Amino acid sequence: MTFLHPEFLYYMLPPLFLLFGLLLTQKEHQAEFFSKEMMEKLRVSANTLTLKARNALFFLIGFFMIIALAEPVIEEGSVKVDAKSADIMVALDISDSMLANDIYPNRLEAAKEKALSLLETAHSERIGIVAFAKESYLVSPLSLDKGAVSFLLQHLDTASITQKGTDFLSVLEVVGKMQKKEEKKYFLLLSDGGDKDDFSQEIESAKKHNITVFILAVATKKGSPVKLQDGSFIKEKDLDKYAFAYDVVDNISINSKVAYGVFPTMDAAKVEADTLSKNNTRNVVVIKKVKDVKKLHNDYQ
Repeated sequence: MTFLHPEFLYYMLPPLFLLFGLLLTQKEHQAEFFSKEMMEKLRVSANTLTLKARNALFFLIGFFMIIALAEPVIEEGSVKVDAKSADIMVALDISDSMLANDIYPNRLEAAKEKALSLLETAHSERIGIVAFAKESYLVSPLSLDKGAVSFLLQHLDTASITQKGTDFLSVLEVVGKMQKKEEKKYFLLLSDGGDKDDFSQEIESAKKHNITVFILAVATKKGSPVKLQDGSFIKEKDLDKYAFAYDVVDNISINSKVAYGVFPTMDAAKVEADTLSKNNTRNVVVIKKVKDVKKLHNDYQ
């Protein structure tokens, strides 16, 4: 055992012992005028501490106070503390497609709300934020400061990245570099989908960097036209030619309705097209890929 502040022992214990020595030799004030037998007759019998007992008690109180001020510690030892905590990186898709309003108020704001809910419940976990589209960048490193992380998260928008598209591989590389290779990493992905349907590279990257991936899809099967922040819809130059979604287009009422909906697969689009054809036999419904209907989107604008 050692003391963090041994100076209290050096400077306070000697005066304490001197004071206690004086107290031991102290006599009651009345004893100077009366004999011991007379004092016994004058003293009222009661269950109180004697003078020596009180002095001894005061000495012990002073002694332990000085020991406490000196702060005794054990130099070698370990304390086991059971605590549940983890480091979680949250990746938020901020591509233009996240402005679609098939989820109220739009996909991006809905994703932000989910991330903020995680911040409110993860009291002992460090949270970091990555924003991505075609490229990725670190918004906030792993931190316990939930207020700062929340502030940065709330101010993210699609204008933060100028390159269009969605690349999951780049965000996995960023997350992989955030911690040591041997450490387990937890990664929450908030997105409405990527630009391809083969994710073998992403899977290999996650295994390589020891990343456990959790995915929260922020979209509906029906989809919706993408309305930009300035009120306009996506124009031809902004559409990603490698987009995986498909549009069901009503050729008859093209000026009032260019895209009926966006679907993740061709089969899903065919089901919706058959339903539309049965409900309205006057209209001819065809299915086209997004890259083939860029001009129709511009006409809609």
